[in-house]
Amino acid sequence: MTGPATAAPPRKRLFVAFEVPLEQRAEALARAERARAALPPARWLRQEAMHVTLLFLGEIEAAACPPLAAALRETAAGEPARRLTLRGFGCFPPGRRARVLWVGVDCAPAATTLHRGLAAAAAACGVPAAAESTFRPHLTLARCPTPWSVPAAERLAAEYDQPLGPQFVAAEAVLFESELGRGGARHLPYARLPLAEVAC
Repeated sequence: MTGPATAAPPRKRLFVAFEVPLEQRAEALARAERARAALPPARWLRQEAMHVTLLFLGEIEAAACPPLAAALRETAAGEPARRLTLRGFGCFPPGRRARVLWVGVDCAPAATTLHRGLAAAAAACGVPAAAESTFRPHLTLARCPTPWSVPAAERLAAEYDQPLGPQFVAAEAVLFESELGRGGARHLPYARLPLAEVAC
């Protein structure tokens, strides 16, 4: 005879990101709205779902989340705050029919070292979050159920040649929990990861 099935341990879907001020998120969608009549269909993100992702961690057992958060917090504390400017437009995959549309992020100092440090801290906790060799911080605008042609993407790109509002300071990263629901994912702060003072 076999015993009762053991329930899987609870898990959380986590990622690390910079928050973006409401002014810039609203402007990102307002510019898209101006051009949408001439564009193919897309699933546009809600304002509350917009952020600058630093590291995707995936599904983590709930018991492993507190030590993971502590390790990420320690790494973040050794990194300077970032000055961010949102401008420019891009697509994934680059140079091909677009599946994801995004706004570019100018980050000073570059976010690459923070990205790699967070990935290393996660790996030390047994979370295999590999650093991307071509990490590019960005603000996702939309996902395309039917990939867009290059000319369609170029029509939207013209709306983002100027910065989206003023430069802002990211004084902390945030470890978010993503809860999937019928209305889409909700992103809830699980832990805040303060950075050091603003770099000159």
